Amino acid sequence: MYMYKDFPVKVPATADMPRRYRPDGQFAHLVQKALDQTPKWSEGDDPIETVVIGRPKVYKTVVPTEGGDRIWAIHCGHAAKRAQVSPFVQISDQLFTDRLTVELTGTPKSPILVRAYPGEYMPPLPWMKTASWADGGREACINFWRQHAFVFAEQLIRKGSQTKRSPEWFTAR
Repeated sequence: MYMYKDFPVKVPATADMPRRYRPDGQFAHLVQKALDQTPKWSEGDDPIETVVIGRPKVYKTVVPTEGGDRIWAIHCGHAAKRAQVSPFVQISDQLFTDRLTVELTGTPKSPILVRAYPGEYMPPLPWMKTASWADGGREACINFWRQHAFVFAEQLIRKGSQTKRSPEWFTAR
């Protein structure tokens, strides 16, 4: 179980975080380290904190695309009732980061961890319900995801969901 200050942190089943960052995961200790570094916050705020975790460095899950061909598929980690396709790119070398981002909601005495992932802040995908709540709204999410993608790995893709067809939010101008 994660703790924020002296309070237990709820992690919903739908939290957007790779399995290895969940409380029973391989990198749970890094999430706790990030929560320990999260400053006090006021009720009504939803803190997003990116912290330096030091070692071990972890694989980036999202990278800038610089053009390149995207692979569209449903990310197996997305727990939405109607998950849609996400962009993926193949890279030749795994890139590492020494940063981890955590996103909290709820209250300081009853915190809820809604996202935890390696690297700097990344907004929700434009099809996600939370996109409208992101800084800059859905438009900022669209701009980010037009320039970034998940690092492709077979185990991240829901079987049978891969397509070459881009979603409407990506192709609309």
